[in-house]
Amino acid sequence: MRVLLISNSGRPFLEHARPHLTAFLGGVKRLAFVTAASLTDEPGYHERARAALAPAPPAGLGLEVLHLRWDAEPLATLERAEVLFVGGGNTYALLKRLRHARLLEAIRVRVQAGMPYIGSSAGSNVAGPRILTTTS
Repeated sequence: MRVLLISNSGRPFLEHARPHLTAFLGGVKRLAFVTAASLTDEPGYHERARAALAPAPPAGLGLEVLHLRWDAEPLATLERAEVLFVGGGNTYALLKRLRHARLLEAIRVRVQAGMPYIGSSAGSNVAGPRILTTTS
């Protein structure tokens, strides 16, 4: 399993983690970004991630950033991705939405089969066996 867990997204978005993301992702071209932890603006959250990851280096990582929405064909989007990035926000909303979309097991299977997983904040919390110690 390849997992990169980040405590927060930072400001500017993901800038502090760029060297680690670059090393972790290697030659990956298509990343699915999960916005389910956002309680307000999922399209805006995806756009921030896309703006940070999509442009060619040095501004970004040159990735195609898919929007994996928990409420709009999430399994099909997961199937198209080479790497999964679960963003931060409300951990409990994230877990509820992942369960509702039947994504927890699908993500587990893909990651155990070798799909790289990146989690930031709430996305890091749900990567573990339980979320009992989270403060979200």
